[in-house]
Amino acid sequence: ESLIVDQGFFSAILDLRNQDEIKTERRSEGSTLFYDWLETNADVRSTQLVNIPVLQDVNRFWDITIEQQLTPLERAQATAQSIWQAGALDRAAARSLEAQQHIGLYKSMLQSGG
Repeated sequence: ESLIVDQGFFSAILDLRNQDEIKTERRSEGSTLFYDWLETNADVRSTQLVNIPVLQDVNRFWDITIEQQLTPLERAQATAQSIWQAGALDRAAARSLEAQQHIGLYKSMLQSGG
């Protein structure tokens, strides 16, 4: 059971996820194998795992997205809807980002200091 990392192909692996995304209960089978290998071979491996989260402040990301990506009408509707549904603003912001594709996502990420 040898991984590509074990063969010396990589000297560092950059993990761009936030800590809440790295939780062990959310790992795929391949991810579980990889992290287990890293922990088991920590003293002999040359591959280094480096965590550099893309989004340093997730709350700021959503605040900026809501403020700058939603129209005033969308923001007002989502705010009113949040009286009955928790997370309505975040869902409206997510739909806006989906509609704009990558450009909206990258814009919010850069503006939030991510």
